[in-house]
Amino acid sequence: MEKITGNEPAMPVPDLAFASGLTIRQQFAAMAMQSLLSDIEINQWLQQDPRFKGDNFAQVVAINSCEFADAIINE
Repeated sequence: MEKITGNEPAMPVPDLAFASGLTIRQQFAAMAMQSLLSDIEINQWLQQDPRFKGDNFAQVVAINSCEFADAIINE
């Protein structure tokens, strides 16, 4: 099996060249973000992230979600 880069379509549709949808990386990041936001203990853990400044919670969640997605892809 060929290693993925994360830029491939997450759910390719044959014969639909004009609309690619989400990439695998975006799909993994979305799933990670959903998980991060659904658990209060993880929310508290995210607030301990040194990048958290009090008003940038969404940015910290997005950064962590992308980091999780990249870790899955690089596995």
